[in-house]
Amino acid sequence: MNDRDALLVTVVVPVYNVEKYLDRCVESVTEQTYKNLEIILVDDGSTDSCPKMCDEWAGCDSRIKVIHKENQGLGLARNSGLDAARGKYVCFIDSDDFVDSDTIECAVSVAVRDESDVVVFGMRSVSNDGATVLSEIVPCCPKRIFAGAEVQERFLPFLIGPDLKTGEDWMLMASACSCLLDNQLLTSRGFRFVSERDIISEDVYSMLGLYQYVSRVSVINRSFYNYRVNNVSLTHVYNPQRLVRIGDFFLASRSYAHTCGYGDEIENRLCIPYLNFVIAALKLLVEANVPRREKLEQLSRLSQSEDFRYVYTILRCSKIGLKKKILLEAIARNSGEFVLALCSLKHGDW
Repeated sequence: MNDRDALLVTVVVPVYNVEKYLDRCVESVTEQTYKNLEIILVDDGSTDSCPKMCDEWAGCDSRIKVIHKENQGLGLARNSGLDAARGKYVCFIDSDDFVDSDTIECAVSVAVRDESDVVVFGMRSVSNDGATVLSEIVPCCPKRIFAGAEVQERFLPFLIGPDLKTGEDWMLMASACSCLLDNQLLTSRGFRFVSERDIISEDVYSMLGLYQYVSRVSVINRSFYNYRVNNVSLTHVYNPQRLVRIGDFFLASRSYAHTCGYGDEIENRLCIPYLNFVIAALKLLVEANVPRREKLEQLSRLSQSEDFRYVYTILRCSKIGLKKKILLEAIARNSGEFVLALCSLKHGDW
């Protein structure tokens, strides 16, 4: 496909107070090997120099459009970008992250070849300065294309999490940033992101609903997206309500999956992201500058919560790894001190 015949691709970049990282992000988009781009920078009421930086970028590259709006959060900023998107395909990049230079070229090539609604690829976690790869998730599906009923019956369960009976893991992520989407599908179905202020991990919840309409998915066994581990981002800062909000996410997601008609397999696999979110929250709780008694009280409330008790019954006999099982059992037994000690250990990934 030559440049003249290339399909327009819209790249939506929600921007909020990331002046330190914005240039690297936008450069990674403007320097794509695929040139026919519409780049929408959605300034979500930034209070730093980002509004000016966005306008300066628009002045340097005619493909860039800037939307300045009041602060409403990441999910609704993405929706503002979708409202303005004119491309055949859409992808999302968070403004403190960056992508490989051939990301869009490779994804569009696969989407056109396979006539797919969604193209999924992998993701790396990189250090705050972007120089060091900390971890990498590369898809390893048994096939490259999923079509028809197998999108919901085979692919979607592994997008949510590993097989609970066998432990088989296709290394997929239900992130809005690790895929290319057909804009006609989004428009025809009135797709919208929920606000992370209502439901945390808003992209997992929102993408869960989208897949009821997806008829064809392609998978690229390569990582393109670079997720910057930013220790001052909302996901890395202690919030005393985080465990409660994780429970709300889980209950809402199970209800949504039921409404979509996905069945028990999807509802049960949602236990995996729930547990991963809980582990991340507990690690922050361990490091938080709050009284020990408050930490133990939070753990006690978690062990008695409806969401945790349900997850415990599903995961206690599943293939989730020894460390996770030990932690799960410790929480269930309300062994608060042991949970805190376990989560304070620096013993690799969970």
